[in-house]
Amino acid sequence: IRGEEWIPSAPKHQLLYQYFGWEMPELCHLPLLRNPDQSKLSKRKNPTSILYYRDQGFLPEALLNYLGRMGWSMPDEREQFDLAEMVSAFDIDRVSLGGPIFDVDKLTWLNGQWLKHSLSDEQYQQRLMEWMCSESFFVSVLPQLKSRIDVFSEAGQWLQPLWAKDVSLSEDTLGALGLEQDVLANVLQFLVWRFESCGSWNRQV
Repeated sequence: IRGEEWIPSAPKHQLLYQYFGWEMPELCHLPLLRNPDQSKLSKRKNPTSILYYRDQGFLPEALLNYLGRMGWSMPDEREQFDLAEMVSAFDIDRVSLGGPIFDVDKLTWLNGQWLKHSLSDEQYQQRLMEWMCSESFFVSVLPQLKSRIDVFSEAGQWLQPLWAKDVSLSEDTLGALGLEQDVLANVLQFLVWRFESCGSWNRQV
């Protein structure tokens, strides 16, 4: 089982198996995930790392559920199901030949269904606390936090941007740098290139 981009090379692979006298496996090509504009899913347009969605607070079950629906559907057409149900009902003949669209809004909705209907109050609390207050998170921010606060009640304002996972920028924020527009544009473009080249995000980088 492999992606559809391997279809053109399938005859070459078949010849190689014949030349070496190997038994040719049965090939199955699955459609590639695509952006809403039908282009191939790429990290340059949308986040493709599983770690990104974990950090954004998506449940593993919801992400697996959503990916399971990419190019395939349950016989009863229901949208929410767990891994065991998917394994039990999976049929390769139900795989669609069209390129499935990876829709973050749809994923967000499905994750909401899992949060609202599939977790008990105890499970909800545990998952939320694990996401917000993991030991590894506090270990990573503790040195910066200790140097900035005088009482624990001040910790919230320093931790909030880290919990939000996003940085809000505006013209007023950037205007405080006192740079000309063309210089600022070049600086921001350089930062984009620099961030894209980072394999690991930490204080040293």
